[in-house]
Amino acid sequence: MEQQARQAGYALLVATSDYQAEREAAIVEHMLHQRVAGLVLTVADADRSALLPTLAAAKMPFVLTHNVPLSRITPICRRDPP
Repeated sequence: MEQQARQAGYALLVATSDYQAEREAAIVEHMLHQRVAGLVLTVADADRSALLPTLAAAKMPFVLTHNVPLSRITPICRRDPP
């Protein structure tokens, strides 16, 4: 992912929340203040995450990995595990 981002003129900012919702919110807020172009993230509970509707409403491009919501947000692109 880093190589592809670099080739496209982007840099990666990496953070970990240890699946803590409050920490996730703080990290995303920080990233938004950094004016990131988009986010690739895994959230603790995709169906209950307050972040996902907020990102969608802000029209912030994001890709969820691992924990995909079952009900609230329909992913644009999704690859089901084999």
